[in-house]
Amino acid sequence: MFRRAFGIGRAATGRKAAPGRGNELSTTPSLPCQHKGRTARTGSALLRRWQHSPFIFHGFLTMRIDGLNSTPLPQDMGGQQVRAQVQTGAWRGESVQVSGDGCDILTDAAEEITMSQSEKAESKKLNERKISNRPSLMLPRIEQIQQYLEKVGKGGQQYKLQDFVATLKNRERDGQGGGGGGGASPREEARRQFGNVTEQFLALSFAVEELSREGGHEKLVDRIREDLEDLSDDFGGHIRADLNTVGVAGEFGRGDPGETERFQAGYRDSVLGGENLSGMLRATLEHFGEQDFGRAVEHMIRALGDDLAAMQGSSAEPTRLNAVLQDLYLLEVLSTVLDSCRELSERMHKEHGIGPIDPGALMQDLVAATGERWTTGGRFVSIAEKHGVRDLTAQINFLTTVKVLAREMPVKVFVDPESRFNVVGAIQEALDDIIAQEEE
Repeated sequence: MFRRAFGIGRAATGRKAAPGRGNELSTTPSLPCQHKGRTARTGSALLRRWQHSPFIFHGFLTMRIDGLNSTPLPQDMGGQQVRAQVQTGAWRGESVQVSGDGCDILTDAAEEITMSQSEKAESKKLNERKISNRPSLMLPRIEQIQQYLEKVGKGGQQYKLQDFVATLKNRERDGQGGGGGGGASPREEARRQFGNVTEQFLALSFAVEELSREGGHEKLVDRIREDLEDLSDDFGGHIRADLNTVGVAGEFGRGDPGETERFQAGYRDSVLGGENLSGMLRATLEHFGEQDFGRAVEHMIRALGDDLAAMQGSSAEPTRLNAVLQDLYLLEVLSTVLDSCRELSERMHKEHGIGPIDPGALMQDLVAATGERWTTGGRFVSIAEKHGVRDLTAQINFLTTVKVLAREMPVKVFVDPESRFNVVGAIQEALDDIIAQEEE
C-alpha cells in the first residue's frame, strides 16, 4: 500500500524494472524539485531522503490526488461503529488508499498498556500490597537536649528527665503504660510532668534514647515513637521554632527562664502567626510592650536567620519566612515612629492636659490607617478622638504631627506609592476642616 500511495514502482513510474532484479525499485518518481541529469535512486535511498528532507516531502504531498473521497468502514466484530474513515482516490491512473491515522494506533497502544497495568493492580492480594511509610522523625540527642535546657535557664531539669523515664518504666511494668493494658500514654505522662510542648517533645526524645541504650523496652520505645510522631504532626512548627531559635532566645532572656519563654512565645505569635504587618506589630507589642519593642525586633530578626539556616528544617516554609523577614525590617524602622508617638503623647499631656496616650496603641492605629488603599480625613479625626483628643486646637497639633509621621513612614508600609500621597492628603483635608471650624 505504501508503494502505491507514494507512486513507487512500475505502475507509478511507467518504466520497466531493471533486468535481473525482479520487482525491486530502480528509479524514482518525477518530483518537482528533482534536477535533470541526476542519477536515479533506489527506493530505500529515496525514503531516507524523504525522512531527512522536509522540503522534498512537503513538495510531494502537495501533489493532487483526483477523486479523493471517504468511505466509512463496516462495523467491527463487537458491533461498535469504527470512527476512522478510509480515504480512496486516483493518482496517475492508479487507485490509492490512505492509511489510518497514526494517533489512533498510539491511542490503542496506550489503552492496552493501561488495561494491562490495571489488571495487574487488581490481581494483587492484600498481603502483596506495599504501604509506604512516612520519613522517620529526626530526634535530638541527649547532649542537644541538655544544651537546650541550659540555654533556656533550666539546666537543673536533667534529674526531672530521669524521673520521667523511671515513671514510664514503672507504668510499663505494672501494665499501665498506655498499651493494651490501659493507663496513660507516654505523651499524656509527658503532658502531666512538662507544661511546655517543646519540653514534652524533648522529654519523650530523651526517653527513647535512654530506653534504647538500656535495651529490653522495645514495645515501650515503639509507643513513645508513635507519640512523638503525633506530637510533631500537631505542633511541629511550634517545636522547630523553639529549637531553632533557642540561642537567640537565651540571649534575650539573660538566664531568666520566664523572659526566654516570653521571647519564644513572641517569636511564634509574631513571626508564625502574624498574617500581615499590622498583625505582626500588634503581636510584638502585646508580648514585649513599647519599652522592649526595639530590642525584641532586633533579636527576632536574628532568630529568624537561625530558623532559616536550621539543619533539621525551618519552622515554616522558607518563602514565608523570607517574606516575614521583610516585615521585620519594617518593624525595625517603625521603632522610630514609636519614639515619635511617645513624644507626641508627652506633648499632648503637657500642653493640653490630655492622656497619657498609649504610644503603642497610637502607632498601631496609624499603621492600620496607612495600610488602607482609600482613606479620608474623617479616619484620622476618629483616631484623634479615640485617644482623647477632642479640642479643636489640640486636634490641629495632633494631626500636624501625625502628618509628619506619615511622610516619614517607609513606602512599603503603604499599599502602594500612590496611597502615601492619599494618606497625607487626607490628613491635610482633616486639618483644613478643623481650622475652618476653629475660625468660625
